[in-house]
Amino acid sequence: MDFGLLLGMGKKKAGQVGDQVTAALVNFDPETATEAQIDMMSNGLTGLLEEVAKARAEYQREQKEADEIKALYNQRLAAAEKLGNMLADESLSAAKRKSIEASLQTFLQQIEDMMPDVEREESEAVDAKALLNDLEGQAKGMAEDLKNARKLLVDAQRDIKKAGAEKERNQRAQERAEVAAGIKEKAGGINIALDAMRTKASETRVEADAAKMKTDLLKPTNLEEDDPNIAAAMAEVTGATESASLSVQDRLAALKKKK
Repeated sequence: MDFGLLLGMGKKKAGQVGDQVTAALVNFDPETATEAQIDMMSNGLTGLLEEVAKARAEYQREQKEADEIKALYNQRLAAAEKLGNMLADESLSAAKRKSIEASLQTFLQQIEDMMPDVEREESEAVDAKALLNDLEGQAKGMAEDLKNARKLLVDAQRDIKKAGAEKERNQRAQERAEVAAGIKEKAGGINIALDAMRTKASETRVEADAAKMKTDLLKPTNLEEDDPNIAAAMAEVTGATESASLSVQDRLAALKKKK
């Protein structure tokens, strides 16, 4: 079983869960989420800067050791050259020459033996410097990211508040539109009722006018009442004169006939 793969999958899953928690926190409390994200990045930068400080101290130590052993190497090499130059003096006695040659032989062996140490110390110093440069670059990048993230997160928080305010304004506008629509609808109902009432009143007025016209037509005019000739003619036409000219006996006999 590949435990490394399982561990990687577990870390990825944990990261996804963390992202989901962060998103939920942003929806619930954007301000707290913003500060939490910035704090996380700030803590990460603090940890990285601590590593930078350790790497710098390690580089300084390695460089100091490399410089010291290199200086010692150069000093020994210079001393060996001095001994070599002494051998060039033809005035040296045989004993002195032999002594210097023995010393130089021993000294050169010592210098040759220390060369791997010099190379190792210089290599370690170079590696320490490379690590320091890498960590410093990461720290600089993270510091820039933190600076930008703070601005981006604050801008995002501002956008969330702006969107919320805009949503509230739109909701209030919608509510006002709905209220206005309701009032307009009610006003429309009132207008319909008023129109119906006006129509009814108009119809009633027309009926009243017709009744009055009929009454006026059927009612005798002042001319028919005031002019004796016209009144007599109307009475004769309507039979009023016939009843008035009959005697009481004639009228009673007429009633009996109708019986």
